[in-house]
Amino acid sequence: MTAITMRFEGVYERILDAMKKSGLAKSKAEAVRLALFKTAVDYGLISQDALFDVIHAETRKRPLSVEEIAEGIEYAKKAAVRG
Repeated sequence: MTAITMRFEGVYERILDAMKKSGLAKSKAEAVRLALFKTAVDYGLISQDALFDVIHAETRKRPLSVEEIAEGIEYAKKAAVRG
């Protein structure tokens, strides 16, 4: 396991706050982890299928209903981060 202490200011802090407020992430640390996964998928370091497998494994701890997932996606789409 790797532990990192980071400080975020300005737009970075607003993005993390928006991810948490939208329900996309439970914490700022989780938001950073999600952003890391997204970057890894975008650059081909991990496949989208592998990413979904990781997310599925995590949600086994607290399964989400289809409605909860759909609500989270819609809420995240509407959330805006203004710079």
